[in-house]
Amino acid sequence: MNYIIILLIIVAFVVVMLLLIKIWEVRFFKPKHIEISLYKDELDELMTEPDKKIVSSYFFIPRKSVEWFNLPGLLNTFKRVSLSTDTLSIIDKREVQDSFGKDFSDVPFQRQSEKKSNGEKAFWFDFTADTGDGFDSTMNVFYPLTRDKISYQYGTGFLELDRADMLVVGGDLVYPDATETNYIDRFKGPIRLLFPSDKQNVKGGRFAKNNTLLVATPGNHDWYDGLNAFFRMMCQQKRVGYYQTIQQRSYFAYKLTDKVHILGVDNQLMGDVDIPQLEYFVRYIVDLAKTMTKIKQYFILLIAEPNWYGYAAEDRGKRRQRMDSLEYFIMEMKKTAKYSHVLEENPDFEIEFKMILCGDVHHYAHYEFFPKSDEEKIDIQHLVTSGGGGAFGHLTDFLQEKIRIPDFTNRFGEFVNYKLKKTYPDKENSKKLNHYNLLFPLYNRWFTVMLIVIAFISSYIYVHNDGFFLRTLALLIMPVIVTFIIYKVASPERSRKEIWIDNFLYSMMFVSSFCLQIFMMRDFYDYMQITDLKIGTFLCKINPALFNLFNIDENKANDFLNFNERRSIVFIVLGILQSFFFGFYLWFSYRFFGKHVTEASSSRVQKHKRNFLKFKITDSQITVYSIGIEKCYPWKSLLKGKRAADLQKEIYKSQENPEAFLKEKFGDTYEKSDYRIIDVFNIDLN
Repeated sequence: MNYIIILLIIVAFVVVMLLLIKIWEVRFFKPKHIEISLYKDELDELMTEPDKKIVSSYFFIPRKSVEWFNLPGLLNTFKRVSLSTDTLSIIDKREVQDSFGKDFSDVPFQRQSEKKSNGEKAFWFDFTADTGDGFDSTMNVFYPLTRDKISYQYGTGFLELDRADMLVVGGDLVYPDATETNYIDRFKGPIRLLFPSDKQNVKGGRFAKNNTLLVATPGNHDWYDGLNAFFRMMCQQKRVGYYQTIQQRSYFAYKLTDKVHILGVDNQLMGDVDIPQLEYFVRYIVDLAKTMTKIKQYFILLIAEPNWYGYAAEDRGKRRQRMDSLEYFIMEMKKTAKYSHVLEENPDFEIEFKMILCGDVHHYAHYEFFPKSDEEKIDIQHLVTSGGGGAFGHLTDFLQEKIRIPDFTNRFGEFVNYKLKKTYPDKENSKKLNHYNLLFPLYNRWFTVMLIVIAFISSYIYVHNDGFFLRTLALLIMPVIVTFIIYKVASPERSRKEIWIDNFLYSMMFVSSFCLQIFMMRDFYDYMQITDLKIGTFLCKINPALFNLFNIDENKANDFLNFNERRSIVFIVLGILQSFFFGFYLWFSYRFFGKHVTEASSSRVQKHKRNFLKFKITDSQITVYSIGIEKCYPWKSLLKGKRAADLQKEIYKSQENPEAFLKEKFGDTYEKSDYRIIDVFNIDLN
């Protein structure tokens, strides 16, 4: 057969399948915009006049969770990752942010006097990360964050906690990439539905006193458009519902109390800190020394990802690891505090980093300093990952019980030990979740359809050609594609041992897929009986005018489209088996080698087991409450048969009794214990 005809057949089938998928989604799953009000003042008016038209309208589409293994998702991931890594390594927008003007560093500090806890002045802030995925999961996390008060199960009883003065988002505000549409539909829309602003605050100046503050650092998904959408939403002092953004840059430094500060670092995609950003933090430390009379200042450090995951102490200095960048940053900050001109201004000035906080990995994991002896003391006591803002849940049983990282007291100093204190979900539950990969085709139907299409193309080429080259090409198409999908997501920062393990797994994947191709297309095919379908005759009866117009012979059409029953069975079964094998590969590589953590976790979107943090900061200590959310409620079902504005009114009224609202709307699905405190720890400020 002519090579051009083969190429045209391949292209035609890919295009047709993509069009059919798109038509199917548009026809049966066409998303609809919903209309809500921007202001709670208007909701008050709508309660007394239900038929009144909304004036301050805001429209968005409640989106479903991202399916990472469907064809558009895979293509989008490959395109964005390749483009961002190649382009943004050359064009770094962080380097121009130094000209953005002075930041509003004292605004959070001014809020601490607004709230009191047991008669003690305190500053509260909430932390979440990896938000803006599906509508249900985003609403599920932001509902408790936006309530004035809500109770959480704590031991055998319940503890009521207030809404915080500030919300900190630790990256990846939206998925799968940072388009303006995704920010509207997946982040701003749900927040405005839950937590609308009020007109009085809009007219009350740049930073109205009773607005909850909102700050964020970008994650890798926010960087995929070069931070354009992130800048528009977070760096122009705008309001997102009742939240007020205050930052000028993609990184920040804020004073929270007289003693405590939070630094948010933008690590971009390569895990580094650019020179202008480093100078920004150096200036903050220097200015702090000039104005503070307290002897010691304490810092909470927010970074993009948990650099301690997979860190190999024995490879320190031998290869690039992102922990090196973190170590360098902390050393520079400590060195700044000891500059001679700083000590001249304040000879007793001293800084101490108490904890490192991050998202990026979608679970909760708390590592605590584990001293070798009672005499061993270090600054950083806690390493916390809390990426449970709504995206798919990551597994936890791959985490090491003990880790060794630098002590950050001096460059290339000693190593210290940290012990894993708490994970959510727990490791036993996580092991069970990995077994869903063995049923991969059931949860990733469009990925399986894609493999069936590839199997059809390869089997068609194989049975219609006798040449060695084309038949070999037909056998290789599938193994090359599935291996490429796995290879593309490999970490660039791997040890020599990890590279050997990865190459072994890739080889196993390729060889096994190739053997399956040979068995199905050659051996299995020969065992089946032939019954021609005569597709040409069938098409000629449907549209004889078309055959006459192009002078197409019915018998020649049958020969060209000769695809009998056994070939149909072969390519369908082959595609499904390759999908099962792909899932088995994810299960095997994660179960026995701890590899492909993200892929094994995202193959089945797990909406339950979300988490966020609540910080209470007083003059004497920092208390951290880790909140676990057991279930994801079907929020989207509440929109059926009613106006979105009516639901918004009900949510607004639920500030008085949020538990009663959840019970009324979700019935037996809701249990008060679904919102629970899973971990509590204190940091003393000596």
